[in-house]
Amino acid sequence: MENTIDYASYDRIRPIRWTGDTLDLLDQRKLPFSVEYVPCQTSGAVAVAMRDGPEAGLARIDALDPGGALEGYHLYHAARADLLRRLERPEAAAAAYRVALAHATNPVERRFLERRVAEVSGLRERAPRAD
Repeated sequence: MENTIDYASYDRIRPIRWTGDTLDLLDQRKLPFSVEYVPCQTSGAVAVAMRDGPEAGLARIDALDPGGALEGYHLYHAARADLLRRLERPEAAAAAYRVALAHATNPVERRFLERRVAEVSGLRERAPRAD
C-alpha cells in the first residue's frame, strides 16, 4: 500500500500562530486532510476551543457580548462566523461574515472575509488553505 500523505509538509504547519489580534490554534482533528485554524481572542476561548470544540466556543463568544458592545468589532463577528462555518451552518456563517466585512477596514482582512462569504455561500469550491 502506497503512502500518499506528504509528511514533510507537516513540518511547515504551525500548531499555534499569532495574527496580531487573535491567537489561532490548529484544529488537529482535521489533519491530515485539511489545515484549519480556530481563532481565539481570550485565553478562556482558547481553552474552550481546544477542549470542547466549535459549539462550546460559539457559546463562549456569544456570552462575551450580551449588551452589544462588540457589535462594531469585526473580529468578534469573524470569530462567530468561523465557528458557525465549522458547525456547518452556512447561512448563519455567511451573515456573520458579512457583518464582519461591513466593519473591517484592512484590505487584507476584507479580501479574506470576502473569500469566506463566497465559500460558505457556495459560490466557489472550497480549497484547503494553510494560512
